[in-house]
Amino acid sequence: MHTFIMYPLQNTPRSFALSLCAIILSSLFATPASAAMGDGSLPNVVTPYADYGLFYEDNLLRFHNDSAANSAKGSDQMADTVRRAAGGLRLDKQISLQHFTADLSLNRTSYNHFKQFDNTGVDALANWNWHVGNDIEGNLSTSYSESLTPFDAFRTSQTDLLRQKNVRRQWTNSVDAAWRFGADWRARGALTRYLLTYDLAALRGGDQAQDTAELGLDYLAASSSTVGVQLRHIHGGCPDSYCTGAVLGINYVQNEVKGKIDWQATGKTRLQFLGGWVQRTYDTFTAQNFNGVNARLVENLALTGKVGLSLSVWREIGAVYDLTANYALVRGVNLTAGWAVASKVRLDASYNVEQRAYNGVAILRGLTPSTRNDSDRKAMLALTYLPYSHLQLGAAISHETLNSSIPQLGFRANGAHVNAHYEF
Repeated sequence: MHTFIMYPLQNTPRSFALSLCAIILSSLFATPASAAMGDGSLPNVVTPYADYGLFYEDNLLRFHNDSAANSAKGSDQMADTVRRAAGGLRLDKQISLQHFTADLSLNRTSYNHFKQFDNTGVDALANWNWHVGNDIEGNLSTSYSESLTPFDAFRTSQTDLLRQKNVRRQWTNSVDAAWRFGADWRARGALTRYLLTYDLAALRGGDQAQDTAELGLDYLAASSSTVGVQLRHIHGGCPDSYCTGAVLGINYVQNEVKGKIDWQATGKTRLQFLGGWVQRTYDTFTAQNFNGVNARLVENLALTGKVGLSLSVWREIGAVYDLTANYALVRGVNLTAGWAVASKVRLDASYNVEQRAYNGVAILRGLTPSTRNDSDRKAMLALTYLPYSHLQLGAAISHETLNSSIPQLGFRANGAHVNAHYEF
């Protein structure tokens, strides 16, 4: 069995994140007030902001159809209008070679019909980009997020779960360092701690903890391209005492050896590749261990000064928000395009296709394992308008279709939203 050194989940990681934010805040506010809030001679250190958005979803809970909605909640109501208001502070300060940033925000989301999902969310992140001389640098960062679990995160035939409010909390703490030596070489390393917990007792088997250690060596070409190798070791599993005896086949060790390429092919084309061998070994159900290739390729292309394209292709294993499988092999393609229509107007579009093959190991006793295959297609079109420097207006429409080998888990959903972002 793999042993995890656990933080108290409801207190310590959140306290660490907020404490680091407080340290950075105190550093930032040590600046004279005229400079911190902007007196015309220096960039703002502290930027308050506010957001307001209005969203419409024609299938909010991602039901298969209106009959499934009626079976789950006694009504064929599937659509809803959602309002979201948020406010926060973004902080940015340079002290000699040291660069401090932070972003703290609160949000309130209200539903017109499904009022049981009304919620208040919190987001906090802070980063210290530290430097020792000209050749050694790194980051010390922390983040905390508290939000309603997305309705498409858990696809389950347990329809009673769809009606219940489920808040998730995520903590990430990390430290990394890089040392440039010689004229063309860089050694790097990183440690990351990630925790995910759910409020809903029925889904606590999906709680996750990951400890990741990473080492890398890169060759830095004069052309600004890089090529290197990356080693990664991960301990993952369920962190709660609840998991003991109830949760099956979720604790694992994962080792990776990957090549890493960042190639500036031309002035307008950039290719990025990360891929290699991945081995994941579980404490139990060893027949479901993974041993194979993971890879991701990204191409960014500037067609003109105003039009850009990005194409991503990947084959990776990843965590799934499903209690009837402990991972899925995901193959995907994503195409995004951006067009600066005018100096203050931008149009963006994206199309995403994923094929997910679930490995069929239930992680809770009593659940039937899922060996299903899903095909997910998403499309989005967004318009952004900046009337002036402090205000950004946006509007978007979206469509998603999920087909599953378990038909009742498939769905179609359309959405639209308008939003405003103001920086003071």
